[in-house]
Amino acid sequence: MPGTKKILQPSLGILLLSFNLSLLSGCADIIDPGSSEKSYEMPLASVNLVCKEPSLKKARLSFFKDNAATATSGGKSQYLSRERTPAGGQYVVQFKEGDCFRIDVLYSSPIPKEAALKLARTLLPPDAPPQSRVDEGNPKDQSKQLKEVYYFGNDFAVELSFKDDKDHLANQVSEIAAVNLELLGNISSDQIAAKEVQALLDKEKQDKEKAEKAKVSRSKSDQ
Repeated sequence: MPGTKKILQPSLGILLLSFNLSLLSGCADIIDPGSSEKSYEMPLASVNLVCKEPSLKKARLSFFKDNAATATSGGKSQYLSRERTPAGGQYVVQFKEGDCFRIDVLYSSPIPKEAALKLARTLLPPDAPPQSRVDEGNPKDQSKQLKEVYYFGNDFAVELSFKDDKDHLANQVSEIAAVNLELLGNISSDQIAAKEVQALLDKEKQDKEKAEKAKVSRSKSDQ
């Protein structure tokens, strides 16, 4: 039954790389100039749980592989998108033996729940069954990040995560995850506390705000 399957969280290594990527000024230093393999772009809109690892591996203009130890635990592999969605979401795509079992979209600033659900549906296979049930979690458990899990048949789920109760009530989503529950069975992954996840996202937002303020301050001093 779907309720008995555990939906794993992205590793701390994923989120650290997500934060570091936002600080890069370009991708030229990430792409291996000595590689003879042809690279191409892969639109984020075409990424879903049906994707195979070779597709993202070749799409080096759009994605890069995370080689950290936590990103390869249990024989899995994961890729981070170089670009972001118009709303600022960054993709983290995870594979096991070439098959995609989880896609996360991380946001530094929350987006409306309606928009999150719309994007989440595109992350599922085109022939995924209709939504079968919803698990809104336990709102009394404040030790865990608030989540809503939408099941599509027995093998697929979409998870929406909220920063806090205030965002939950306002239907503002911080993270989207689409999961292939059937493939998830034998995959291990490091677990991290929700507060650590949000701390990284908050730090990224604060750093951006500081950079913008510094830029404005320099502009005024030059006048």
